[in-house]
Order: sequence, then structure tokens, then C-alpha cells
Amino acid sequence: MGFSCFLLFGVQGFSIESEANQEKLSIETFEAVAYSTEDKILYRELHRIQRKNQRIIHSETLYLNPEGEKIAEMISDYSNNIHVPNYRFRDDLQDYEDGVECHHKECVMYRIESGSKKEIQEFSIADRFFAGQGWHHYIRENLELLKDQQATMNLILPGRLDDFRLQLETEGVSEKKIRFKLEFEHWLLKLFTPVLYLTYDPKKRRLMEYRGPSNINTEDNEFKEVRIIYQYPD
Repeated sequence: MGFSCFLLFGVQGFSIESEANQEKLSIETFEAVAYSTEDKILYRELHRIQRKNQRIIHSETLYLNPEGEKIAEMISDYSNNIHVPNYRFRDDLQDYEDGVECHHKECVMYRIESGSKKEIQEFSIADRFFAGQGWHHYIRENLELLKDQQATMNLILPGRLDDFRLQLETEGVSEKKIRFKLEFEHWLLKLFTPVLYLTYDPKKRRLMEYRGPSNINTEDNEFKEVRIIYQYPD
């Protein structure tokens, strides 16, 4: 992992409360392992989430290869909007970067491919718009509501410089798990795009498993279908 990664992610969780303004800051860390369809470990994820009064304000995700070397990172700032955070995703292996930059409701999505200039597309935040990891936090916040009804989500995809309409529906509900399916709403896109499956713990409001396309380009230059298992300290 490296000493710097240990310093950044070694603390499992703590909170600081200021008596002056009664603001409670907390930091949560957890890990995840991404497996191929052949159950081969492709990479690991180290997550660090900072909250103020239980509201997420910042998150960092490091992606490590099986040898523990950093291959990518995503840094997100939720101070402007929880569901459409300002974020930067950087893939070191492919010399690629994309992200979202917003001021109030006016935003720019961008991508920088290897050897190319920065490409941008402007957009305005509208109802049910999501970017980066914002869609996950929306689902996590609304598990009880979403388990009983379908929902439409407009995902901002800087890699395509466009937004796409997806449909979220429940696949199964039990005391310990809620499983959702997320797929493109348009019938033609459904034929050519993969489906995402998300499993949450309803009591702890945690993502337990993700199945779908990876956002990490693997060593053989492919975006593989992955199964990601999330591991929490407790």
C-alpha cells in the first residue's frame, strides 16, 4: 500500500466535536475488492469519507493494483451539491482524467484523454441529476423509499460528455439485504449496455456489493465486468 496510503487511510474512524459551534466532524474508512468474472482480484479500493453533522462533505477513493500500487484516484467535494459533487477522477495507467466542476447550479463536465486537450460540456443541475459517487449517496439516503418504487436517475458521464437517463428498480428485499438493478431507460441502449446490480445493508445503510462495469481500465486495456465486495471495520 505504501506509507503515505497508510497514513491517509489507516484510521478506521473518529469524530471531533466543537463546543463553540456544535459541529461534529467524523471520518469513515473502508475497503473494497474488485473481482473479475473468473474470481481474479483486479484491484482494491480504499475509501475515506468525511462528514460534518452526519452530512457528507468530502470523499477520497484510492485504487490499488494487486501489488498495492496506486493506479487511480477519485476526489470529491460535496459542499456545493451532495448528488452532483465537484470531483476529479484520475487513471494513472491510461493517463486519463475526467470530472465535474460546479458553481451553484452551473456546471462543466470534462475529460482529458492521453495526449489530448481538455474537452468540456456545460450543463445545469436539474432534478434527479447525479454525478460521480453522488448517485450512491442518494440511494443510501433513501433506501426505505426506493425499495418500494422505481426511480429515474439522470447520470452525468464526463467520459461521454453527456448525461443519460437510467431506471432504478428493486430486485429483492430481505431483512439483511436490498438489491437494486440500475439500467439505461432507452430500449436501444439497453441492448448494448451492461446492467448494474447494487446490494445494500438496510440497517447500516451500507453498500455491500456492486456488480457491473468497472471504471478502472485493467492491465489488458479493457473495462471489465466486475464484482466488488465492500469490507467495513465493524
